[in-house]
Amino acid sequence: ARSQERDCYAFAFAGDDEVAELELNHDPESLATLMGFLERTFNGGTEFNVPLTRCLERLHDAKWANSDILLVTDGELRPPKPEITRKLEGAKESMGLRVHGLALPANQVIGHQAQLEAKLEMRVLRSLSTNTTRRGADEVNLHLFEGWDAFESDVFAEENAVLAAQVAAGKLAEAWREEEVARRMAESADESAKERALKSVPVNMGKGAYKRGKEAALKSVPVNMGKGAYKRQGDE
Repeated sequence: ARSQERDCYAFAFAGDDEVAELELNHDPESLATLMGFLERTFNGGTEFNVPLTRCLERLHDAKWANSDILLVTDGELRPPKPEITRKLEGAKESMGLRVHGLALPANQVIGHQAQLEAKLEMRVLRSLSTNTTRRGADEVNLHLFEGWDAFESDVFAEENAVLAAQVAAGKLAEAWREEEVARRMAESADESAKERALKSVPVNMGKGAYKRGKEAALKSVPVNMGKGAYKRQGDE
């Protein structure tokens, strides 16, 4: 999404009646709006029905038709309603929608007492984050958030890769420029040599001698010129 410079539309939610929306833009004002959006608090719970429905509706807008869906949760969730699940699977098949899941370790965040319950809830997120590839294989895009250190290292690695690519592109451009300058200088030298060779033919000689002198002069001219250019130089 970042490489394609796609925009982001965020939903913060808990229950059906607790859903907030924000379209993220690339300007300083949007950053301030985002901070206020992230400070919102809810009464708790993870109900996917309303936000998933709004996501699927937004896919029919041309601006968002090429979007992915990223579900971020602590893993404490219930399956969406069957009709919403069917629409989600239909969008995956017909529109190429890809769903990603990012799970916070619920047993560390909210102190799950029942590990079995946590595993069952993770199965819901795993199912939602499973996409079928063009080859018919299942691709599970479920990721576990392990800490900000891993996130920062990934960001810096990406920035370093971008900088390295830019430097490499600059070196290639500079090498091409140098080759182009050398080529043009060589062409200019060839043209000067041809002119000097033709000017060395005496003009006060008989027709036959002039022809032989011209042919001799032309033989000293490099032959890497087109037929028309060769004829024009000979005529001179």
